[in-house]
Amino acid sequence: MCSGCAFIDIDVAFPEPTPKPSNVGYGREIVLRLPLADTREINHRCGMKKNGWNLDTADVICTEPPAPWFGYAVGEELRARGFLVTLGGYSASLEPLVIEGSVQKLFVEPVLGFFVTTIETDFQVGLVASSPSGLIAERRFFIKGTETVFIALDRDFQDSLDDAARKMVDAVASGIVQLMDQYPTLGRVPQQRLAVHSGSS
Repeated sequence: MCSGCAFIDIDVAFPEPTPKPSNVGYGREIVLRLPLADTREINHRCGMKKNGWNLDTADVICTEPPAPWFGYAVGEELRARGFLVTLGGYSASLEPLVIEGSVQKLFVEPVLGFFVTTIETDFQVGLVASSPSGLIAERRFFIKGTETVFIALDRDFQDSLDDAARKMVDAVASGIVQLMDQYPTLGRVPQQRLAVHSGSS
């Protein structure tokens, strides 16, 4: 009966990764520097509930920190798209693309309308891509997840978070693909080095 109570804190969990298999990576190497940093200004909660007067009444709590989950999910997505994803140490290629960055914002809250309520999730990530030869590229990704309902229930906060999380993983992976396609030599793995790398993994 209290599923939509505005005064009770709720937990939300990040969704299981749902990678989209493809061969756009062509075995090129990406080094993910994990864990990503967590630079959120609000990091003690992942959102808030509101009452009918638009006042903050309860917390939305993430069951795990967003930065480790996001780094893992992006890695799984890149592997599914055909990239060789490593976490540092030995590099199979002479010119891997190195990715590091931070989760800068993650916040779920209801936006009250006259007839409906929209549960919005703001998700922002900043990434820096570099290579041994001196390439440096920075990009900020911002995604908004939404779930529009007549009466906001606890599951609607989860649905909004799921929407934002999946959109962000796809946006970041697609952005990395676009960057690597601009520089065809990035991440290319000579066959003899690939054999050594595969044998040591």
